[in-house]
Amino acid sequence: MLLLLLFPVFILNTCSWDDASQSSFPVVLLLAPLARVWFTRTVAETNRAPFDFAEGESEIVSGFNIEFRGALFALIFLAEYARILFMCMASAVWFLRSRVLSPITLTLEILILSIMFLLVRGAYPRYRYDLLIILC
Repeated sequence: MLLLLLFPVFILNTCSWDDASQSSFPVVLLLAPLARVWFTRTVAETNRAPFDFAEGESEIVSGFNIEFRGALFALIFLAEYARILFMCMASAVWFLRSRVLSPITLTLEILILSIMFLLVRGAYPRYRYDLLIILC
């Protein structure tokens, strides 16, 4: 994932995201294929539906759903969704830099990326291991 983040730095010729925000275009327009690979990687990193090999609910009984209950179970799911929100925030900050970055704009970008996570979960079937190896 770090190598994916270095490409915008090399293209913008700066390591400062403040200097990069002074440019007149978002980085995602220049690096659309890279942003697509980044988004696919974040979905895989958060173990969402197409890439949830560890806990496929339709094939097996998922372990932590049986072993934990109540508050511990809620904390596990809160941690999973906090990881998704963090990845959406990182994607918004690194790839969707708008000229004026206000908290409202950042919140809307995070919301749009979170909705994309939901759409990916509903639209794509679960991969098999051999298809994931081909994808990589």
